Amino acid sequence: MSVYDHPEWHAFIRAIRENLAEDTTRVVAADWLDERDEVGRAELIRLQVQLALFNESSSDPALPDGGGEERHEMESREKQLLGGPNPRPLDTALRGSYVRGFLDSLECSASAWLDQGDELILREPVRAVTMTSRPEVETGSARRFWRLQGDRGTFEIDNATVTSRAEEIARRERPGLGHSDGSVYAILEQRWPGIDFTLPPAVMTVPVQVNGELFDLDIEIGTRTTPPLSHLARMGAGAAET
Repeated sequence: MSVYDHPEWHAFIRAIRENLAEDTTRVVAADWLDERDEVGRAELIRLQVQLALFNESSSDPALPDGGGEERHEMESREKQLLGGPNPRPLDTALRGSYVRGFLDSLECSASAWLDQGDELILREPVRAVTMTSRPEVETGSARRFWRLQGDRGTFEIDNATVTSRAEEIARRERPGLGHSDGSVYAILEQRWPGIDFTLPPAVMTVPVQVNGELFDLDIEIGTRTTPPLSHLARMGAGAAET
């Protein structure tokens, strides 16, 4: 069994998630990893914690050159531990950013998250997930529930819960979203509370006629800059008259 599947490691992750700004648990976790020969990850945790503290105090005039040389050495070692100039990939589908030794934010496809998200949040205190594709969502019979479909299983959420939350998201938190996009965000936050999800915009194809020729115009839906459909219709009509 991997040390990252050990119940004690999972307890560290829960404690860190409950207090992200506190570093004591992170350092204790590094000691725990050292005892289990995970010296590289342990060093990364200590280094990034030290680097964060150093950056907070680097404006101290007592430090020569503002501490720039020491910071450079620490950052160079950090890149070595991460495996290169960018944060190392967790696998072929997931890429994330480490903050004070732990995975803080993640970029992945919707299918990768649906298949690996539950396992990952036990191992790391992930705070934010940016999806590079949109999850497949469908409604159940008579719209009693919403369903997220992944390769490893199906997640169903009560429709009444999704509908009320979707309206709040679309109206207040993410202006410009349609109800369906609000529903997707509502489903994700119900299934994985405490994680901030970002989805790519949906794309709608609108036929536009210009000088007698018909073209397809791809419009991103769910952004603050999305024009209303009535404006698109007028734009298409105006283009046809030119």
